[in-house]
Amino acid sequence: MQSLSVSGVLVAVGCSSLLLGLVPAHAQNRVGDGRVKSTGEITAAGQKKAPLGGPRQTAVTPGQGQRKLPPGFPISKQHEEFVVRLLHHWEKQSAKIERYRCGFTRYEYNPVLGPGVNAQTGVLPARTKSFGKIMYAAPDKGLFRVDEVTHYRPGKQSGGKAQYVKHEAEHGEHWVCDGVRVFEFRHHQKELVQIELPPEMHGKGIVDGPLPFLFGAEAQKILDRYWVHTITPKDAAERKEYWLEVFPKSQSDAASYRMVHVIIDKYILPKAIRIFAPNYHPKTNRTSTLFVFDDREQNWSTIPEKLNLFHRAFHKPKMPDGWKLVPYTQAGMAATRNASRTSEQSRPAERSGVSQETRSR
Repeated sequence: MQSLSVSGVLVAVGCSSLLLGLVPAHAQNRVGDGRVKSTGEITAAGQKKAPLGGPRQTAVTPGQGQRKLPPGFPISKQHEEFVVRLLHHWEKQSAKIERYRCGFTRYEYNPVLGPGVNAQTGVLPARTKSFGKIMYAAPDKGLFRVDEVTHYRPGKQSGGKAQYVKHEAEHGEHWVCDGVRVFEFRHHQKELVQIELPPEMHGKGIVDGPLPFLFGAEAQKILDRYWVHTITPKDAAERKEYWLEVFPKSQSDAASYRMVHVIIDKYILPKAIRIFAPNYHPKTNRTSTLFVFDDREQNWSTIPEKLNLFHRAFHKPKMPDGWKLVPYTQAGMAATRNASRTSEQSRPAERSGVSQETRSR
């Protein structure tokens, strides 16, 4: 999941399923370090996992291509039973959410297009750091808005402190889903794109998007679609957090991401999610996107007038002066997504030479 646009996420995310679809300014992405730090940073390697064993979690969603088991699988029966219990508890808690809102910080890592890995510290700074807002109303309304985008700038002098600089003319992603349509703001083109969702995505079906990790989580659907195990380190367990590492079973999902890490807190709400690029490698290509969620609220007490104001956020948005409304067809969306995937799949070849990490040494 890169940017939220018609080329992928508006439909690929299944709208509210992203609202499930990440590190404070000082948190950093270390090569070879798999820890999710208390600051909110999620990493993949170097963690103790539950004992691995017998042939578990091998089912693949009908009609989707079979993929081989990922590293760490199959898991033991005891481990899988724990995962299943956790997912069912998550499903039960998720079903209680009628309305939700939060802020987020998004960190995008790219060792080729962004700053390189520091050869001495192993740190890969985020290329961009964005701030925004998420809103959700059950069962199928959602809002995702990036309010500010900042870009990494190295220190002016050797050893100087790096900064994240905002470009005043730059606008982040902004889309609204009313359950039947998705509206995307395209600031550079001065267009409000309107997408009619297919009937099967109306109502609760909308949370069956590619990343059903925030709302409408259903244990069996997640297990049918992903290999899931826990990677919770001891310090996080003491905070009553649960860390999940999930791998897609289908080729179609694997074309969008290699794996996803989800941190669930003691309230059984995701507090951080990291999506790894399809060609992610822990040393040569640490391309990923990390979200940290803050100021999370659900089912807050409110008078009817305030509740109505909340729901108005999901109505057809007002189009800015000078813009035009652009209806988008399903055929047009499919063509755009295919072009985007072709472009993304061509990138590994560009990275096959000397890596940014090697050049930085």
